[in-house]
Amino acid sequence: MRIRFIKSLGAVALTLAAAATVTFALEPPQNIIVMPPKDGGYTLVKAIESRHSDRTFVDSDFSSTQVAEILWCASGENRENGGLTVPTALGKKEVFVYAVTKQGIYKFLPNEKKALFVNKGDFRKDAGMQDFVGKAAVNLVYVIDKNLSGGKTDADKVRMGAFSAGAMSQNVALFAVSKGYGN
Repeated sequence: MRIRFIKSLGAVALTLAAAATVTFALEPPQNIIVMPPKDGGYTLVKAIESRHSDRTFVDSDFSSTQVAEILWCASGENRENGGLTVPTALGKKEVFVYAVTKQGIYKFLPNEKKALFVNKGDFRKDAGMQDFVGKAAVNLVYVIDKNLSGGKTDADKVRMGAFSAGAMSQNVALFAVSKGYGN
């Protein structure tokens, strides 16, 4: 049932790796409070210049703070009116982000500023189709809720969600580079 849950998400997965010096572990499974990062790392231009795909991951854990910062970059609220760090098609907020860690799966709830712990266990290898995802500290899974999308047809709804998920993955990739994580 758990594996079917991950595989049925029909989502795009982005993997992040821990830098060799990161040895933190998430606390016992619990909800994570999500706040903006305190330190952005590199400048945006340096992050863009340095961005590249990396498939040599260190099988290490991220702290709950690191997971929270990554989730906030993906789709955190950054304005009092509920606006997100990324554009969404027609402002529908139709994409949900799940963080898959060694400890379990978290669903990010931007309006509540928390990541809700939803399932215990290491499902990282099930969060993507490539072998390396099982070693990444965090796999992000982007799930499109077609009922929230503004498209008229299913294809339009998926396309609009894909644009939103693409913006989210770019934010995360640039943040990951700025902090010295792989992606």
